[in-house]
Amino acid sequence: MNIVLHRACYRIINQSSIPTLLKYVQKGQGSTSANTQAFAENALTLLTAVSKHSPALYQSHMGELTKALTDERKSTTVEVGLQALANVIRWDSKLAMVDKSVSSYFRCYVIV
Repeated sequence: MNIVLHRACYRIINQSSIPTLLKYVQKGQGSTSANTQAFAENALTLLTAVSKHSPALYQSHMGELTKALTDERKSTTVEVGLQALANVIRWDSKLAMVDKSVSSYFRCYVIV
């Protein structure tokens, strides 16, 4: 029962906090402020943990994650988006994208 409760509820993050965390990661790149960079690093840590352990939280944010892949100047944002999308597809292959420009990145990452 402990495992079910541990996986069912998150104290720090939920589905509605994903866009905010993505914005923190985007703002943190290239910023000179120590606070902004610290927020970005913490958001990156949380998003990486969600990608590994509970990719279902990203299901309703597929569009935002796809937009994160388009900004090639911000490598950390692209990395987070790609990792999240790859793990969502591993979790539910029915959510695979049809867009060929994004899916080429995607296939490489999922295979690795």
